[in-house]
Amino acid sequence: MWLDAPRRDLGAFYFFVVLPVTSFFLLYGLPAARASDRRHLALGGILVTVVVASVGIVVSLPLGILLALGRRSRMRR
Repeated sequence: MWLDAPRRDLGAFYFFVVLPVTSFFLLYGLPAARASDRRHLALGGILVTVVVASVGIVVSLPLGILLALGRRSRMRR
């Protein structure tokens, strides 16, 4: 949340565009290089762990902040 960070837009681009696209191609393979066997569909290992952890962090952090702010709020809802 460092607002004066240099090249902040580049970091956001990598995190929200490059990481998901790269993860997709690493998990499912390139369409042009598809082999006849379907072993790549049996996902497992470190790549799945990294992808699940990244998605979990990205989803849980804003949700946790919203819940914490809602808990401290004096509004009825």
